[in-house]
Amino acid sequence: FYYSPGMHEPGGGLAFGMNAEWWNERSKWEQAIITAACYEEHAAQPEEAIANNGLYLARMVDDHGVELRSFNDDTTTALVKLQQKSSRRLATTARWQQKSMTAIRKHYVKWVPT
Repeated sequence: FYYSPGMHEPGGGLAFGMNAEWWNERSKWEQAIITAACYEEHAAQPEEAIANNGLYLARMVDDHGVELRSFNDDTTTALVKLQQKSSRRLATTARWQQKSMTAIRKHYVKWVPT
């Protein structure tokens, strides 16, 4: 059995470390570029994983015969509302979020109420 929608997702935190002396030798402009790249990757990493969840859920059900079960309607409805609110905020921040939300909607539409 697989209970959906899941209440958690993998999303290990990412870290980027460097020598403090090296960092302090960078110009403010270089530090800003590195910081922006780190923020973008931090946002993209879990979104890329989430974007593939629907595809692999379909494979579990369609290709491997896993029986999909759902949480009760009250729990699912509350989670969907929270996810939609969060997604609207995230979708305005980076193209990765927009891409992943499109993938989520495409694959989850069979199982999760909108």
